[in-house]
Amino acid sequence: MAKRRTRAQKEKARHSFTVSWSPTPSVNQTEAKKARLEADVKKNTVYSVKGTKLGSIKKDIAKSLILSALILASEVVLYLVLS
Repeated sequence: MAKRRTRAQKEKARHSFTVSWSPTPSVNQTEAKKARLEADVKKNTVYSVKGTKLGSIKKDIAKSLILSALILASEVVLYLVLS
């Protein structure tokens, strides 16, 4: 069975790379992130405004369900009468 390595051993590589990278955020990246967050907030407010038309959508769905139920009921009645 293979020897299990610890987290510290996994984080440190046994070999060296020619290019190294350190994840230090620059000021420009944090400002860009803030700008994206502000844009997301604006998008969310637009979606909440669109949600105000939900009542009319519910009415339309109810009308279509009632109409389809009436059509189905009439088909069942015609089937029972004709058979």
